[in-house]
Amino acid sequence: MQLLHTHYFKMWMFVIVGLLMLTAPVVAQESDTTEPLALSEQLLVLEFSTQNASEPTFDMLNDGRAVFAITASGPVAGDLEGTLTLNVNQVVNIPETPLDTLAVTFTIETADGRIEGYYTGSLFGTAGGSALTSNGSGQILSVTGVYADLFLADVFLTGQITPDAGSTETMIISPR
Repeated sequence: MQLLHTHYFKMWMFVIVGLLMLTAPVVAQESDTTEPLALSEQLLVLEFSTQNASEPTFDMLNDGRAVFAITASGPVAGDLEGTLTLNVNQVVNIPETPLDTLAVTFTIETADGRIEGYYTGSLFGTAGGSALTSNGSGQILSVTGVYADLFLADVFLTGQITPDAGSTETMIISPR
């Protein structure tokens, strides 16, 4: 009998302590907060060039296409300054056609934080020409605190890509 009373006593004490913990006042701890940059009302125009690129990879497919991938990076300037890294992926026809599609994920690192996103689009080149024109659109998918106003912003891109000079492109970020 004594054992039964001890068991009930422990059970009730557990319930009472639990209720006290649930109803106790919550003490707010001082925390560091980040003030986002006021970017929700303006288009951001970024200029970038990518001279540094990894060795491209080609995976030949048995249907006459190839999967092409390359990583490139370079400085970004304009409304934001820092470094841009692009991870480019394409499925191209062999022999190549004047119009190809591409998908790109990108990261912009600045002194204030990081922005990550993607764009899809096209590359257009004329026969015998060495420059390709690129166009694309996408979204910002991930930001650090100061860039909170750019979360899910629309991205538009246009530029030129040459084999010897890399790419020179303009990215416009339009907050929602």
